[in-house]
Amino acid sequence: MGNLRYDFTDRTVVVTGAALGIGLEVARFFVAAGASTYLVDLPGDDLTAATADVGGQALPADVTSTAEVDRAIAGVITETGRIDILVNNAGMLRAHVVW
Repeated sequence: MGNLRYDFTDRTVVVTGAALGIGLEVARFFVAAGASTYLVDLPGDDLTAATADVGGQALPADVTSTAEVDRAIAGVITETGRIDILVNNAGMLRAHVVW
């Protein structure tokens, strides 16, 4: 599968939970494939480092807040005119138990 090439040029991608782990790797993939990629995560050093590492646009937002999500998505649509792909990866782990 190493010889597969994906082209997402002229596509807009939003990845939530993009500062670490799976979200970071998904964002890395879409940036490498040419997409306008927005990394959504809590504001802070992790998001700053992720954006510096993979490229794309940092979009600080708490996905548990409807107002913050509305603001973030409206900003992407204002900048690009659309969202082609949404990767809803954000999640919470409370007391180390996955519900």
